[in-house]
Amino acid sequence: MIEDKEWARDRPWIEDRLRDELFITAFSKEESEQFALQHDPEVLKAVDSLPASKALLQKAKEVVASKTAKKSSTPGVAEAR
Repeated sequence: MIEDKEWARDRPWIEDRLRDELFITAFSKEESEQFALQHDPEVLKAVDSLPASKALLQKAKEVVASKTAKKSSTPGVAEAR
């Protein structure tokens, strides 16, 4: 027998699986997967994080370029290579 605590814990997962099965039955496997991806919390979080990721990447490129420029303008560094 399933206890109330277990049922409450697993209910969101059960609802998601039932929704998936209903979509597959009503539409198609592909449409069901598309719907699942469009509503997946991890996918949504990743999409929301893209602008911050792009800004972080740009900042990293700027830091690397700055360090590279400093090394090439420092006397003696080129000769040591």
